[in-house]
Amino acid sequence: MNPTLKARKFVNRLLPDLYFTVKPHNDQTWNAAVDRAKAYELTHQDQHAVNAYLNKFASADTNT
Repeated sequence: MNPTLKARKFVNRLLPDLYFTVKPHNDQTWNAAVDRAKAYELTHQDQHAVNAYLNKFASADTNT
């Protein structure tokens, strides 16, 4: 299979959050598309952890 076609098929099947962040880069190889998706997924997960941590303190401030 053509590497560009393989990358496009991979990107088109990503979850919507990842699709909209990975698609604009138009990666030409499967490995590049996978690496970019992994990087965005890790960033997304880290952001959730940061928000949960900050919300913990924000809710504590409102209870006092």
